[in-house]
This record gives sequence, structure tokens and C-alpha cells, in this order.
Amino acid sequence: VRIGGGFLLAALGWKLLNADPDPDHAAARNHRAENLESFYPLTLPMTVGPGCMAVTIALATQHPKDADFHQLLMFNGAVIAGLFVISLSVYFCYRYAGRLIGLLGHGGMSVVMRLTAFILMCIGIQVVWSGWTALQAAHP
Repeated sequence: VRIGGGFLLAALGWKLLNADPDPDHAAARNHRAENLESFYPLTLPMTVGPGCMAVTIALATQHPKDADFHQLLMFNGAVIAGLFVISLSVYFCYRYAGRLIGLLGHGGMSVVMRLTAFILMCIGIQVVWSGWTALQAAHP
């Protein structure tokens, strides 16, 4: 699951990174829908389908091996804190998408979209690497 999900994330990031904006298609859309669609990649790995499942599985299987109670408590506390921070960031991204897009403008949003696509592709490669390493360790 980690290898396949990582390839899926990396391919999606690559597709978004090399996307060619179509000005004719964008002009035909509703302004609000256009803004929210442009903002979409910022929360993509956390909120959408198979990518979300792949990232969740990859991160959940990274718990410390041979840990005592204190280490497990710290690890689980960090996971809960991470979930809280991610939830807040998704909320703020969706809540203030229109305002942020207006502030950044078309050029700024293009830069943010490309950077986010690159980060998404890197996350996908990391998930593939994590899965491959675990597979190699299980079958020496």
C-alpha cells in the first residue's frame, strides 16, 4: 500500500507540477469556484482519497520499535498534536482561500501551486522509499 500510494502521490504531484494553465477554460468558470480550485493543492495530501490513505498508512507504521511506555506516550502525543495542527491548517486553508488568492494574485498563486505540487511529489517519493525499505527489511 505504501509503495502504490507513494507512486500515486508522486504522479499526482508531477501532473500538477507540469500542468499548463488554460486561460480560456479559466475565464468560463465562476470566480469563486476558480479561486477554490486554484487553492486545492495546498490541502490535497491531507483531505483527498487514496493519497490521504497512503500518507496515513505510511506515517502510522513508523511507530518506534521496542519502545517503553514513556516513548510510546510521547509518540502518541506527537501524533495527536500533529493531527490537531493539520486540522487547523486545513480549516484555515479552506476558510480563507478566497482572501489569500486575492492577496497573492494570479502569479503568486501559480508559484504557490507549483511549490505545493513539488512538495506533494516529494512526499510521494518519501512514502515509496518508506514502503520499499520496509519491504526489503521484511524479505532479506
